[in-house]
Amino acid sequence: MPNNMSTNDRLFRIVMFMFIVTLAIAWQSWILLALAAIPLITGLLGFCPIYAITGYKTAEEPKA
Repeated sequence: MPNNMSTNDRLFRIVMFMFIVTLAIAWQSWILLALAAIPLITGLLGFCPIYAITGYKTAEEPKA
């Protein structure tokens, strides 16, 4: 599984995870808590399936 996300993109997703978890706790929403897993997993793995489908990349290409 190739890395298709930049460091900034990964960091943004992890921050979004923390924000969504905060909302889930405040609103006592299990649905939001479950949805928070998506940005966490993609941020930790550095791979976004939607980016792969569309061919979009924020990661820098390795220099040869």
